Amino acid sequence: MQVSDEGKIGIALALLGLGGGGALFVLPHPYADYVGWTLIGISILGLILLGLHHFKASIGGLGLWLRRGVKKMWPQYLMVASGILFFIGLVGFLQLNVTPPSTKQTEATTETPSLLSLFMALLKPKQGGTIFGFTEINLPDVQTRIYYNLFLDFNAQTKYISFYVTPQRDIIKTLSELDCADIVEQVGGAVQFNSHVLGGSTTINSKDYLFSGAAYIFHEDSISLEQIVDLTKKFKAKRCSVQFYSTEFKIIEWGAIRNGTLPKLPSFEIKNGFVQKVPS
Repeated sequence: MQVSDEGKIGIALALLGLGGGGALFVLPHPYADYVGWTLIGISILGLILLGLHHFKASIGGLGLWLRRGVKKMWPQYLMVASGILFFIGLVGFLQLNVTPPSTKQTEATTETPSLLSLFMALLKPKQGGTIFGFTEINLPDVQTRIYYNLFLDFNAQTKYISFYVTPQRDIIKTLSELDCADIVEQVGGAVQFNSHVLGGSTTINSKDYLFSGAAYIFHEDSISLEQIVDLTKKFKAKRCSVQFYSTEFKIIEWGAIRNGTLPKLPSFEIKNGFVQKVPS
């Protein structure tokens, strides 16, 4: 089968267009833009060369076309040139006004949350604020970091706190050194802001919020019932009404997520001593 030179050029351009069209769907931004603009440039250049070739063959030379053709058909040529410039300008305008895709890193969610993820996601007030931080216990036989969420309920004008305790050598001794009321007082005094009561105009400073005494402890280690009773008494003596959430709590929340009563929760992890979200 014989293929003329013009046929070869046509086939090559068709394959180039087909490959470029596929690249537009496959390549990520901004590489797809480069392919698109390259194809547009090639098509415009091809139209110009095709027009020159046509007029040269029909009139008998580019010089003769410039002398005769332009004089007779200059309005048509001006319209064609204006159309091409308008098309280029329109594409450029749309390209400049395209909002680039967000580069914000999305967070990973999970149906089987860790105890750390539950600590970070639950117990928040419907309207209020959260102060996240950590406290360190440094004793001869206990050196650890305990993370906390101090919650401020704007409607009730109260504060309460939750803790996350990593696996410990001696969980009972670690928790015995924890003074939740003292942490609430220190953090609440250091971080202050004004808020309004829902439906009212009165301004209240966060330092005037009343500590409800509620403290929630998420712990990875096992604690017996007798130890829980003993720790509850110790915390009560420190003006705290404590509730414990062990690893079994994950099973309850996993069931709630599976049944659709609780959404998937963001995943968290501890890296270099700091809590951070797990990227997707």
